[in-house]
Amino acid sequence: MTKHRIFGLLTALVLMCALSVSAAAFSDVPASHWAAGDIARCAEMGYFKGESADRFGLGKPMTRAGFVTALGRFFGWEETSLTAPYTDVSAESWYSGAVNAAYANGAITAQSAAFRPNDPITREEMTVMLIRALGYGSISGLAQEADLPFTDVTTNRGYLTLAYDFGLVSGTSSTTFSPDSTATREQAAVILMRLYDKLQSPVKAELGIVTDWGETSSLAGFDVIAARAQTLSASGKKAILSGTMVKKDLAAVRDAAGRRPVLLGVSAKESVLKLSPTAIAQVLADAVEEGYYDGLYLNIPAVTAPNKDALTALVQAVDAALGERRFYLAVEAPALTGTSYEGYDYPALSQSADTLVVRPAQIVEKAAGFTAAPKQATEECWYALRSLRQLGNVTLLLDGQGTAWRSGKAGATLTGTEISKALESGAEEIWSGRYDCSCYENGGAAVWYLSADAAAQRMQLLNLMGAASYALTGAEDVYTGTLAGLNLN
Repeated sequence: MTKHRIFGLLTALVLMCALSVSAAAFSDVPASHWAAGDIARCAEMGYFKGESADRFGLGKPMTRAGFVTALGRFFGWEETSLTAPYTDVSAESWYSGAVNAAYANGAITAQSAAFRPNDPITREEMTVMLIRALGYGSISGLAQEADLPFTDVTTNRGYLTLAYDFGLVSGTSSTTFSPDSTATREQAAVILMRLYDKLQSPVKAELGIVTDWGETSSLAGFDVIAARAQTLSASGKKAILSGTMVKKDLAAVRDAAGRRPVLLGVSAKESVLKLSPTAIAQVLADAVEEGYYDGLYLNIPAVTAPNKDALTALVQAVDAALGERRFYLAVEAPALTGTSYEGYDYPALSQSADTLVVRPAQIVEKAAGFTAAPKQATEECWYALRSLRQLGNVTLLLDGQGTAWRSGKAGATLTGTEISKALESGAEEIWSGRYDCSCYENGGAAVWYLSADAAAQRMQLLNLMGAASYALTGAEDVYTGTLAGLNLN
């Protein structure tokens, strides 16, 4: 996958939408046909051409060359000097440019010397190409063991799982996918239009979380603001709140928020769960009321199994004490490869909190003195959204700031301004295709952050998984690249 492919895709989509070409009227496509609308849209947008001026080729097989050509048009892939190493693709063939572009962008591989351009593409092959084109080849390997309703899928299971999760493919029955069946031209048109519609779905910036305030701060784009202004701790058997933001900064947050709701952000350690849930809830509700907040954002990270019932009891008590005010609760997400925390009864918590702000598991890998610690790795984001898809009030937590890692340990947090200064001063951005994330070296530490491409990849995943919103920490000073990738600038 090339780093800039997502932006090429978005640009291509905008250009296609701007075209005022009428839908092609194919004589072999009845208006009542189940794929008629998608066929017309594909032709109108220029992804497909008919077999002739008035015939689409309904029911005929889609060839492998034809599908990579459609993919290239859809994603807006540019011509490349790289030549795909296939023995049966000559430079003079009409599809050679499309095959080369698909190879350069990772949609196809050279596992075989032959590409078989004129062979009908199977349903499995079409799905694999599409998921690879989206950049999820690495995740597909991790998705091999995920549940899938199709009993006839034995190869490329991870790719088909992702395509099914994204809503791009369906089965030929409730338990079969028919992976070896030939894909027709209309089926290819439908899958591309499903992808198009997914990528056009709006994903809103639900919650902006502010920790510190600065003169250059802006909260544009967020629906709700949370000011992490207080810390909850235990003093004997009593719950105590202590301030972490000064009054002038809180006033600045309110001014920047305008008429948008502002929540009291409270952080606590797991140890507070030993206190009476009713007593804690009352302390929190009183603080919300006394500060004229519109609700509460509560963050008790890394809750373990012994405190699972205590957390549920606390959340239920807080919900009752807040009444009609908003209640956002931060929770650790189920983990695919990162660290799992078992202290969350997600269904019960989602019934009490208005919104579960789900923090993807952190991946930390050390090799040769370098620490790989990507921000919200795409595989963990996918797994979190997949695991909690039955809940209707989940928003994914992203990080607008950077973190310096050294020897597997997290160090300083860097604001967006600090990241910009480092890059402007010559720090080299290093792109990790494995994690779809960026980092740079700073005094022997690896600073991981969401670059424009990384943020755009997370937005793409949110779209594909049908997520309605996301939350962002460090909202007061977000790196400009992150803002660009999230379409917030």
